[in-house]
Amino acid sequence: MRARSKTWSKKLITKIYVIQLLACCIYLGTYSNASASACPEESEVDLLLRATTIVDVRTGQLLPERDVVIDGGRICAISQSSDAAVFTADQEIDGRGRFLIPGLMEMHGHVDTPEAMTLYLANGVTTVRNLWGEPWTLALRDELEKSQGDYPRLLTAGPIVDGSPPINYPFVVVTDAREADAEVARQAAAGYDFVKIYSNMSPNVFDAMIAAGKKYNMEISGHLPHDVAFPHALNSGMRTMEHFLEVADELLRYPPSVDLDLYVVYPETQRLLEAVGRGEVSLDNIVDRGRIAEVAAHAATSDTWFDPTLMPMRNFTSDWNQMNPDWQRYLPPAIKAYWEGAWAAREGWTADARRGEDALYALRLELLGEMHKAGAHVLAGTDAPVPGMYHGFSLVDEIQQLTRAGLSNAAALRAATLEGALYLKREGELGEVVTGAEADLVLLEANPLENLQNLRSVVGVVRAGYWQDEAALSERLETIAAQYAAQEALFDGAPQFAPSRADTNEELVRTTAVKVANEPVDFLEGDGETAARLMVEETDAALDISFARRDEDGRWGVTRVSMAQESVAIVQADGTKLTLAKADGVWELREGKAVRWRLPSDGYVLPLTGTPVDIAMFAQLVRWSAMEATPLHVWHCDLAASCDGSPVAAYADVAGFEKINAVFSGADRIDVSARGLGTTQIWVGAGPFYGGQPIRMQADTKRGWERLR
Repeated sequence: MRARSKTWSKKLITKIYVIQLLACCIYLGTYSNASASACPEESEVDLLLRATTIVDVRTGQLLPERDVVIDGGRICAISQSSDAAVFTADQEIDGRGRFLIPGLMEMHGHVDTPEAMTLYLANGVTTVRNLWGEPWTLALRDELEKSQGDYPRLLTAGPIVDGSPPINYPFVVVTDAREADAEVARQAAAGYDFVKIYSNMSPNVFDAMIAAGKKYNMEISGHLPHDVAFPHALNSGMRTMEHFLEVADELLRYPPSVDLDLYVVYPETQRLLEAVGRGEVSLDNIVDRGRIAEVAAHAATSDTWFDPTLMPMRNFTSDWNQMNPDWQRYLPPAIKAYWEGAWAAREGWTADARRGEDALYALRLELLGEMHKAGAHVLAGTDAPVPGMYHGFSLVDEIQQLTRAGLSNAAALRAATLEGALYLKREGELGEVVTGAEADLVLLEANPLENLQNLRSVVGVVRAGYWQDEAALSERLETIAAQYAAQEALFDGAPQFAPSRADTNEELVRTTAVKVANEPVDFLEGDGETAARLMVEETDAALDISFARRDEDGRWGVTRVSMAQESVAIVQADGTKLTLAKADGVWELREGKAVRWRLPSDGYVLPLTGTPVDIAMFAQLVRWSAMEATPLHVWHCDLAASCDGSPVAAYADVAGFEKINAVFSGADRIDVSARGLGTTQIWVGAGPFYGGQPIRMQADTKRGWERLR
């Protein structure tokens, strides 16, 4: 990170002519309710954007020839450029012929790395709202706050809360009011900014979540649950509704037995949309378009914001999103693999269902447009990195897509700026170029009100008062592209692991959540700098694991593990052979002929390696045994170093999640807790999850291993 101070470059000091406003700042030509924030009396300021045209996102007007003076991270004065009083600025930027907008706001993203946040900043995004958080997301947010304008501000939800069965296997499952209160309290205490709920939550739990949100001063936002009525959610105080889900259901002509949304999740919805797609059923026979004005008026009277994520919702239609070859190099390898799997999976979605979704998508656009006309609040979000949605880059396309719902260019831009500030209750501080606001700004080469694609013509970005020009931002992007290319290259020279059996053409779905077919699976550790390869060959009675890990010098060390019900054999990378076997109720670990330790136990004993080998072993153990009723011991065994640990008592808690429709896989989460070794969380899929989503394991709150491909 670059060190900065108030005196960035004294050779840039220049005499700047603006009106010095000591008691208050007057924003000429536009409205501001921001509190006055005068420039310093000594007339020395940090930054001046000179003679630029301000895009007033509140009124949709252009304010030409304005000097914008920035000091201490805030806009301290705005004046006509022709006015003359003397300031001294550490840095002056020529804004002539250019257009200044407030920093864009991504109101629905998924981020957990500084690299993703850099991609946002390079595209003029200065605020990111993360809709799925983990403990390491909090750590990322806190670390970014220490930077001097290098990253956007980050707001984050905690782990997503759903009902039973959850749509996605890592979600927190809540089934009663007591659990709802406890979960909201837990996320509030952890420091998350809001709580995200999901589609399978029951109505009574929804009400309990809303009540707990008010009790603990935590916003409740997310998916409108499948079984919660739209008017009830509005009246309850749900803060945002994401993806526009369940809203069109309010137009159904009869009490719904079938909802309109998420046909990839709900089979009955898929059958309905297939009938629409085949022309057997008209959408107009299902919904009453005459009620659109009524629904829009109700939405407009609420304090709920709508984040329709129109671009990612296209993925369910016939016009799904495609890869952009120019942006693909900024995707981390794991996301590339996820996209490839997801695109392969959607080939299985029927053409009839997609055509039915086409008609529903048009209805959503019509309803959204009428809601906006009535005065409902609309935000802009991309759901990146779902397939086809790139961090930062795709927000411009989402803003453009809002115009298909009837929003003007100015209104669509407002959705990505001022509306975000209003939602955050920070009017006058964010989302506008006004005196007293935080200096989060984007200087553009061309007018975005003429063409929203001009939002890509970034000359530079001001974040928290610090200026970064296009060249500096591009350099940071190139660093990211090189970093991801280096991650791909980590697997150069990795062992190929030829299978020992001849059934490689048989597609097997086993407990490791991959299409095994005796093929290797690649993993990256949380830091993205450690690579590993795993191959699992299974029989009914045994598990043979080949595992390779790349060390800091680029060498691959290979470990072999063979696991049966009452034995584990390990051949470490240095050739050391360990054998764990049970005889007469006693487990015995040997290195060669030497006995390392003995443990009387009627249960199981397994090494805990801290590598993806644990996923395969504990998955197999779950298949063999009811874990909660079986005594368990583990011992720490570093496959790359020593296995000198002694066995300690452990407990494995297994939570199972059902399979939902054809897209999402069932899964088990195994929490292995051991004295002195903490808790390791292992996710074990019963089949391919969304065609390529990595399985993972982590120790306590630290990011662990994630499947790459």
